[in-house]
Amino acid sequence: MFCDIRNFTPLTETVTADQMVSLLNNLFTRLGSKILAQSGTIDKFIGDAIMAFWNAPVETENHRELAALAAINMRSALVDFNSEHDHKPVACAIGINTGIACVGNIGSLDRFNYSAIGDTVNVAARIETACRQVDYDILITESMRAGLEDFATLEAGYLGLKGKSMRIQTHILIGDKTMKGSAAFQKLGQIHRSLIREFARTGQIDIERLEECHTLAMAIEPGLESFYRKLPERAADFAELLNEKEKLVEATLID
Repeated sequence: MFCDIRNFTPLTETVTADQMVSLLNNLFTRLGSKILAQSGTIDKFIGDAIMAFWNAPVETENHRELAALAAINMRSALVDFNSEHDHKPVACAIGINTGIACVGNIGSLDRFNYSAIGDTVNVAARIETACRQVDYDILITESMRAGLEDFATLEAGYLGLKGKSMRIQTHILIGDKTMKGSAAFQKLGQIHRSLIREFARTGQIDIERLEECHTLAMAIEPGLESFYRKLPERAADFAELLNEKEKLVEATLID
C-alpha cells in the first residue's frame, strides 16, 4: 500500500513549516493507526506519503481483506481530521497491489530498513499515482480485487503505468461487505457494468446510464461523483475489456 497526500505543494504554501510538521505528524498518527489496527507493517514515511505492507514479518491469511479495511478506515480518519481543522481540506490517494515481493533488511552495512521491494511494490506505487487519472481515492489491482469478493468495488479500467509495457486492470474500492450487500450498491454495480461494457464496445458513453450511476453514487459514497464526471474522457482505459471478450470468444471457437 502507498498513501500520498494530494496537492501537497499548494498546501505547504498556506501554512508555516512548523505548522506543516505538526499537521503531518497528526495526520500520519491517525492514518498509521488504521494500518496497525489491521495488522499492517508500516514500512516508512516518505515526505508526505506512507508505505505499508501485510503478510510480513508474520504470515497473515486474510491480508487482502485487512489492507482493504485499513484503506477504508483511513478514508474515514481523514474525514474526521479535516472536520477538526480550519486549514484547506487534506485529500489522500491510496494504491494497493498484492503479489510476490522480496522482504527483508535492505540498505548498507551501516544503515538499513526492513522493507519490501519488487515489481509488486512498484505497481502499488504506480497505482497510487493513477488515482489522479481515475479521480478516486482508493485504487486497487485485479489481483487485489480477486480476494475481496465481500467488498464493494467497481471496474476502473486498464491503466497504462509508467515502466509497465502492458496496461494493468484496476478497480476502485468503495466500501466493506455492509456496503456491498446494500440494495443501492447492488443496483449501482449492475448499471455500472452495463455502462462500462457499452463504453468499451462503442467508445461512447451512455449519458442516461451515466446519470443513473451518478445519482446512485451520491447517496452511496460522494467521492464517486468525480470518478463518474471524468469517466467520459477515459474511453482508451476500457478498450481492453472488449479485447478480453474477443479473446474469450476466439478461444471458445478454437475449442
